[in-house]
Amino acid sequence: MHLIELSAFLLLVLMLLCTFIGGLLEFAVKVTTSVLGVPNLSTHLVSLSLLFNRLGAAVVLLMVGYFLDTGLDSIKLIGSYVVFCFLLALIYFYAAFYVPRTFFILRGFIQKYYQINVNNAQEYQPRLNIYRPTLDVMIIFLLSIFGFLLPSVAASFFPNYRATLLQTGFVLNSVATLYSTFRIEKRLALIFNADDNIPKWDVYAAFLYSRGLGALLGSLFLFLYAFWIWFSP
Repeated sequence: MHLIELSAFLLLVLMLLCTFIGGLLEFAVKVTTSVLGVPNLSTHLVSLSLLFNRLGAAVVLLMVGYFLDTGLDSIKLIGSYVVFCFLLALIYFYAAFYVPRTFFILRGFIQKYYQINVNNAQEYQPRLNIYRPTLDVMIIFLLSIFGFLLPSVAASFFPNYRATLLQTGFVLNSVATLYSTFRIEKRLALIFNADDNIPKWDVYAAFLYSRGLGALLGSLFLFLYAFWIWFSP
């Protein structure tokens, strides 16, 4: 693999991470503003966090389109997706097990960016018994990842239908978004709206942990698929 090609794949992985980290920041902002007692700032902070998503998605779609038009080897594309999913899982696991660090970073950012003083919420230490996967969170996040990645993989195998195949990603993501909005986010919103802060952190940490498992499963499935393609006759 040439240096330029390797650099392009590293940039693709970085932009994919940027795309999905926006979702992590979105929920981190929601729970932090709730704990700090400044929920009115949540809307603006969520918009700021989604800038990562929009920037990353724009670059990714452009790069993937170019790769498909130039006949990129499918194995290389899948390989970059395996690396991305694995790194995304590590980021989510880190955020889940080090919730206090995320909280203090965001609290400092809110104080400096908005030039306001916020209350000193009690320090939170996650309990190990909360790290149990929430099945629907894990599956829906996996569906969102595959909805973003798999259409381009399919298009690399069937280039004559790449426009149609790429559109199927929006269908998968729409299903994931609908379920997440009406079930998962509703559940989180009710907890974040409560007065007790401990359940907020518990649910947030378990949410991140479940998403991390979803990303790890995605990495495993893609790796096995690439392995099967590589050694199939």
